Amino acid sequence: MRLSDLLLLKYGVKTELDFIDMLQRSLKEEVKHYYKYGGSIAKIIVIAVVVFVLQLLIWFIGDLVLKTGLGTLVINFFQMPSGLNQFIKQPWSVFTYIWLHKDPFHLIFNLLGIYWFGSVLKDLIGDAKILPIFLLGGIFGGVFYFLLSDLLFNGIFLKGTFLLMGASGGVMALLGAAATLAPNYGFNLLFFGTVKLRWIAFVYIILNVFSIINTDNLGGSLAHIGGFIFGALFIIALQSGRDLSKPFYATTDFFEQLFTKKPKMKVVQKEKKATNVKEATKTNESVSQEKIDQILDKISKSGYDSLTKAERDLLFNASNKK
Repeated sequence: MRLSDLLLLKYGVKTELDFIDMLQRSLKEEVKHYYKYGGSIAKIIVIAVVVFVLQLLIWFIGDLVLKTGLGTLVINFFQMPSGLNQFIKQPWSVFTYIWLHKDPFHLIFNLLGIYWFGSVLKDLIGDAKILPIFLLGGIFGGVFYFLLSDLLFNGIFLKGTFLLMGASGGVMALLGAAATLAPNYGFNLLFFGTVKLRWIAFVYIILNVFSIINTDNLGGSLAHIGGFIFGALFIIALQSGRDLSKPFYATTDFFEQLFTKKPKMKVVQKEKKATNVKEATKTNESVSQEKIDQILDKISKSGYDSLTKAERDLLFNASNKK
């Protein structure tokens, strides 16, 4: 049987080009579905991969095809510089540097960290906290790197201006948050067996401190430590009743509403009934939040495995709310 006959019989296409086109459309639909329904982790992963592909195209066209070095110049424009004079010219880089990566291995390791540590947080405090911890942690890590490298280390350890790229600051924020929230949460590691999160966090911090001392990756290590600090502070604030994700979502919702047309809606409910429903909802939310806080305290003291089935179900249901 010819290949064209096989393709027609099994996939309903006549040529190899039709088959490739079908695969491309299928992959595109899969990515769109994963992005739409996979939660915050999926959104971060998809955006990071798409940006990396665009980054490769820019570098390939500008440096290899045109041979002008324009690709590198464009990419550097979105990396975060250590020098104040250069940073003033590209302040957006405190956000854009998070999405750039040096090579596929750099990207893959960060995506694995996002998936592992993000999944822990999703199980414990919900999907809505992952994006603000990651993005704000990455920004905080960038600022931490900038302040220390430019104001303290420049002229001592650093000579000139250095550029920062990578999502590692956001990944370390997720790790810091997860380790602070559930230090006894176990990860099954090859050759090591079950290792608690606090020890994983400890090893990461020690490696980054040594990297700073040896100046192997001083800028990146400073961003990692800054991100870790933010993640830990986020959970400490959350346990004390301050949710740092609320102003984050208030800001994103504000900008989203600027570009979204609101449909005209006619409210026909009675005012008294609506008030009663609102008051009841507030009471239920207050009780639920109190229970969640108690569960978070229990996790912090005894670990995730100490939770009852009812407590785990409550956390799971809360994960679908902002």
